Order: sequence, then C-alpha cells, then structure tokens
Amino acid sequence: SPELITALLAEARQRQLPVAVDPKFRQFRAYAGCTLFKPNLKELNEGLGLRLGGQDQAGLEAAIEQLRAEMPHQTTLVTLGGDGMLLRSETGYHAFPAHRRTIADVSGAGDTVISLMGAGLAAGLDPVAVTHYANLAGGLVCEHAGVVPVDPASLRAAATGAP
Repeated sequence: SPELITALLAEARQRQLPVAVDPKFRQFRAYAGCTLFKPNLKELNEGLGLRLGGQDQAGLEAAIEQLRAEMPHQTTLVTLGGDGMLLRSETGYHAFPAHRRTIADVSGAGDTVISLMGAGLAAGLDPVAVTHYANLAGGLVCEHAGVVPVDPASLRAAATGAP
C-alpha cells in the first residue's frame, strides 16, 4: 500500500539506507524520496501515459524530468531492452547502448540490473560506473535460458573486453 511504502522509505531515510525501486504500474508514483527508481520503458510509458520509443532520447529525458517533478528521487535508470539504458544521475544524463548478444531469454535481466545497482549504490559507488556493469550483467543473463545468476568471471571478462 502507499502508506506502507511511505513508512518504509521514511525508516530507510532515518537509517541512511539507500532504497532501489523496480516499480510496477499499480504503485508507480508511491516512491518519492527513493535513491534509485528503475522502470523499464513499458513501465515508464504506462506510468506517465506516454508512447515513447527506446531511441527517443529527448522524449525520454523529458519524461524522466516529468517523473522527477511529480515524484522526487535521487537517480533514475530506465532500461530500454535492445536500446540499452538511460541514466539520470546528479551529473546529468548518461546513455548506455545495449551490447550485441545472442538472446536466449530476457527473464531476470531487470532483476539483475536492480540488484547490481542497489549493491553498488549501497557501497557508495558512482552511479555511472555501476550502471556500466549493470548494463553488462543484464545482457549476460539474457544469453541463458531461464533465470540465472551473473557469473563474476563472465562479467569481469565482458568489462575488460576479454573473450
């Protein structure tokens, strides 16, 4: 419920804990004050009543600004499927293209991204750097059927360009 979400956000703020949110349509605007808000493109469009495409950076930026005005929060990351990700952090906008992959199953990609982002932000890491790794990891899990964990060696290899 919105009341429970508000209470949990207040408790997290009091304890200085970051809150990373992967929203669904039902409570889309209930997370004011969260650290990270990570909708996918479909959720952003539904939540704001829009029909943006993943390559419409100007439209996406305007939508993110509208969202931040209606529901203030620190960092926004919109996952765009095959079009990558768009981050709005304290330093501005940062686009992350999708990496070419053989896609077997996209299940778990969003969960992987929010997990890495939440862990990185909790560790005090720069959101831009964390998003780079989250983008790689989200793509890596799509190469496997079903929901799979990120293999640290594969993530390291992808980050360094190793085969």
